[in-house]
Amino acid sequence: MEEADKAHEIRKKKNLVHAKLCLKSHDVNENVCRQVIEYLKDVLKTKGVK
Repeated sequence: MEEADKAHEIRKKKNLVHAKLCLKSHDVNENVCRQVIEYLKDVLKTKGVK
C-alpha cells in the first residue's frame, strides 16, 4: 500500500481510537489497532524516522 493510501486509512480510523468513542464502539479491536500502528510505522519510515 502506498504512503498516501496508508495515511488515508489512518485518518479514517483516527476517531475509532479516540478514548471517549472507544467506550461506545465495538469497531475498535486489537487487529484495527495493530493495523493503524503498522501504517503509522510505514508512513514514518518514508519521512526518515526510524
